[in-house]
Amino acid sequence: MNGSSGRVLVALSILASGCGEAWPVDEELGEAQEALALFAFNTNATSNATVNTANLNFNLSPNRAVMIGTTGIVGASASGDTYLRLFSLDSGTPVEVAAANDGPGGSMSAQIRYTAPPTGWSFQVRAGCDGNSACSGVVAIARNRSLFAYSASNTSYAAANTTDRYVYFNAGETISFGTCPSVLYGARRTGQTYLRLYDRNGVQVATDSAEIQGCSEMPKTTHVAALSDYYLVRAGCVGSLSCSGTVAVYAE
Repeated sequence: MNGSSGRVLVALSILASGCGEAWPVDEELGEAQEALALFAFNTNATSNATVNTANLNFNLSPNRAVMIGTTGIVGASASGDTYLRLFSLDSGTPVEVAAANDGPGGSMSAQIRYTAPPTGWSFQVRAGCDGNSACSGVVAIARNRSLFAYSASNTSYAAANTTDRYVYFNAGETISFGTCPSVLYGARRTGQTYLRLYDRNGVQVATDSAEIQGCSEMPKTTHVAALSDYYLVRAGCVGSLSCSGTVAVYAE
């Protein structure tokens, strides 16, 4: 952490690589551990997050898409105009790879959207304020678990003719899923998409509907995983309509 005014509180948890009975999945399990991190900060006079910042080192698997921010992620918050910068540490010298002064909705809160390169692993996020103002908040990190495109019709609200994906989550993780690009990095929608989320027992635990066209930064569709297990995402359309999109599924 740089500067006496910065305070960092690391809060949440380690991604386990183990799993139970194997369901089909579209991503590799057993990858190196990654921390789902929250950290609080309170700082000022950071000159757009270039000095006196609150810093957190963390790991990303290669090609992992993430959202890092003081807005739009479970647990994130901001007071004042926050500013975030992301650095790669793999070369031994910090190299800035992304920065954000605003969130997807244009708010004073900040959110970085970034995909780690094939060689990426070690990173540092630096939290500060716009200009030399004072600010505080909680930075949250959401990691993508699945990203899949589909095109469908006559799915009767994702009850038939759906595109399905199985995704593993640990107990206590928040599952965020949808097709709204302002809410989830990598998501896309054309037409009125409709998604359903099921647990291993076939119980529907959440739905994401685009019956009303357009989307905003909040709210998002979430569900807290009760067990460490696979969850099923079924992607379809409203009623008998045709639609297409890219479903983004994140752990927050």
